[in-house]
Amino acid sequence: MSASSQVFAERFEALPLAAQEVVVKFIEVMGGAEVRVERKRAPVNLRETEAAAWLGVRPNTMARWRVEGKGPVFRRHGRVVVYAMDDLERWSQSQRRGSTSEGAQG
Repeated sequence: MSASSQVFAERFEALPLAAQEVVVKFIEVMGGAEVRVERKRAPVNLRETEAAAWLGVRPNTMARWRVEGKGPVFRRHGRVVVYAMDDLERWSQSQRRGSTSEGAQG
């Protein structure tokens, strides 16, 4: 790998995930197939407020679901409640309904 390619790769990896997506799309549009970079993964854990925003509910709802044993699986890191992105996606998929008369799952 050339020195300039190494610098590009290092700077690319330092970008937020959304910015990486824009750069990759730009490279694809410009026909730069010879540029090879690895995309970093999204953050694994989201805090309660971030998870609530991702699901489109209020943080209070997340807290109530934890007490009631509903909602996505969570973890405690000391006093901090976190949700793994994989668990949020899995739980969200489990909430799919074909009609309003279908029963809710926790």
